[in-house]
Amino acid sequence: MLVGVTLGITAYLPLYFILYRPIFTGDFLPKLETVIAAYQGRERAWLEKCKQDQLTNRALVLLFYTFDKTSKANYLTPSDKCANLLHKIFGVSPDGIKKALDLVFKKDKRAKL
Repeated sequence: MLVGVTLGITAYLPLYFILYRPIFTGDFLPKLETVIAAYQGRERAWLEKCKQDQLTNRALVLLFYTFDKTSKANYLTPSDKCANLLHKIFGVSPDGIKKALDLVFKKDKRAKL
């Protein structure tokens, strides 16, 4: 048993340093780095496209306001609670949502526009 283990180790070490290690460092790792860079580039491009396709806070609030009024739920109010819930739904800034809610519900602010 001990002889077999010793022979295995002595056969493996030269193969590791002569064959495996140079192929791994010279061939596999550069290809891996190239693939990772390409994947990250595609992911960044996809995120930028998603950001461009995202509606403005005002449009999102108006969309949800329309759903709220047509369903007669009357849940939507210009409060921090609603802003946080819309933030969870749409994934945008709660402050921006709060400002858009204020704009939708305050007639004097709409008159200034």
